Amino acid sequence: MERHQVRDAALVRHLKLLLDVGEAEAIALAIEIQADLLLLDERRGRVVAKELGLAVTGLLGVLLVAKQQGHLVAV
Repeated sequence: MERHQVRDAALVRHLKLLLDVGEAEAIALAIEIQADLLLLDERRGRVVAKELGLAVTGLLGVLLVAKQQGHLVAV
């Protein structure tokens, strides 16, 4: 597992006007590292992330994919 620190403090500050700090940092970091997918469950965070061009899924989406791939018996 790797840990990354968000470098764009200005973006985090801007996003914190709309979201809580965890969501703001997750979105800023996803942008910085050009993440393929961002896991967010809060609706507002998902909306903002999508507006910024990020691909987003939630926990339910992860569980459904795991079920489809045979990793889970039921969801």
